[in-house]
Amino acid sequence: MHIHVLGCHGADQLVGGTAGLVRQESCGFLIDGSMLLDAGTIGTRLTLAEQRRIRFVLLSHLLSITSRACRHWSTTWPKSSMSR
Repeated sequence: MHIHVLGCHGADQLVGGTAGLVRQESCGFLIDGSMLLDAGTIGTRLTLAEQRRIRFVLLSHLLSITSRACRHWSTTWPKSSMSR
């Protein structure tokens, strides 16, 4: 099993370090290239090709989203990946 730590901080932010500003990313762990544990870093840390290889997403928590956003996702999500 290969686990790639994409981020391990509570929120995206820049913090001052000894070498200047350091970006800390939200939690996200890519497992074996196709499973994502939490998705806070999917758009900032993964290329589009890496994002397309993801087949499973496990979420530890959800933010409140509107029904409009849910309708948008259900119509824009690639249909071929949902059948796998």
